[in-house]
Amino acid sequence: MDRGFYIEGLNGFPGPFIKYINKWLTPEQVLSLLGENNNRKAYWVTSIGIYIPDNEVKVITAKDPGSIPNKIVGELGYMADKLFKPKDSEIALSQMTIENYDKFWGSSSCWKKMIDYLINI
Repeated sequence: MDRGFYIEGLNGFPGPFIKYINKWLTPEQVLSLLGENNNRKAYWVTSIGIYIPDNEVKVITAKDPGSIPNKIVGELGYMADKLFKPKDSEIALSQMTIENYDKFWGSSSCWKKMIDYLINI
């Protein structure tokens, strides 16, 4: 499994480099890169790969949309968690309870697609 974090107003930055950006930049620095850009759309891309002997290698990818808040709030998680508000959520990942934060990461449509695949092979 691997993930990338894409901010449309930054032409997809940081994309697959999120692991490094989480270490190198603060949420405030990434937010300042957006400046006055009104495109606040962002999304996570999750890919899961599995190999089952005597079967094909299967890679499933899903996109989980959201947006970038106007200011940094919350304490939970990594830098990107402070910058991402999931679609249909009023709060950023960093503001969620541990239970809801874990639920978000476990509820990616990618996991659901993988479960469906495994049930049907």
